[in-house]
Amino acid sequence: MSRTSALASLVLGSTLLLAGCGGDSDGDTKPSTSSSSTAAPASDAEPATGAELTGDGFTLTAPEGWKEDDGSAAPSIDFEVLALDEPQGGFADNLNVVADPTLTRVKDLDELYESVTPALESGGAKDVEREDGMTLDGSEALVIRSKRSVGSADIDQLQLAVTHDDDGFVVTFSFGDSTSDDEQRDIAESVAATWRWTS
Repeated sequence: MSRTSALASLVLGSTLLLAGCGGDSDGDTKPSTSSSSTAAPASDAEPATGAELTGDGFTLTAPEGWKEDDGSAAPSIDFEVLALDEPQGGFADNLNVVADPTLTRVKDLDELYESVTPALESGGAKDVEREDGMTLDGSEALVIRSKRSVGSADIDQLQLAVTHDDDGFVVTFSFGDSTSDDEQRDIAESVAATWRWTS
């Protein structure tokens, strides 16, 4: 799979999650991070040790060996952060962060999950499920796992939606089939452990 195709797949996942968040909320309600059964458990993840990446209002550390990318293959998306691993089996595991201020209009993580699931499914995502949350520097994030096919590649995605003050972000991890579900979760938790708000 080409770099352009790989980026197209991760952008598709990110934009579908974003598309599901533009609900009818009046914008005056600050989101609650409370959730009935999927609160963020305490994580003992070892922090990622790769390159430090900076977005507008946050920093994070990429997994070891993952390289920052400028996103030029997908110019219509304004990436805060984009990093890719070396391709294996024609697909490069990757992560991206995009800003989405509409997340701040959602009442709580349960409402957010209910609103994005149909959008993800209508965009081709399969097996959409909510996982235990993660914490990004004190802010609880909704975590959604899904699968999709892009060309001949089967892709797993973990997406984290998080708010902080008046900002919202979607963090998308996309993985090829050579990375197990447990490894995917470990990678995401290792990055989450390094997340720091800078504003």
